[in-house]
Amino acid sequence: MKNEIKDKVTGNVNQAIGKSKAAIGKMIGDENLEASGKVQDVKGAGQEAMGKAKGAFSKGVDAVEDKANQIKDKAKKLTRD
Repeated sequence: MKNEIKDKVTGNVNQAIGKSKAAIGKMIGDENLEASGKVQDVKGAGQEAMGKAKGAFSKGVDAVEDKANQIKDKAKKLTRD
């Protein structure tokens, strides 16, 4: 969960900085700054997506563990009866 949040936050920050750099670069005619900003924006989007994927995976694992525990509890109950 911790890495998921870190990736999302870092991604969002990189996107914001990247968009700003790209906009400033475009305004002042600095193609290198504009390109650098676009790259940083895309990198941030990737980081954010990774965070979301980690979160989805983690939720899936939790759901499987919960279901396995339910089955285990039912099996114990059946063997006692």
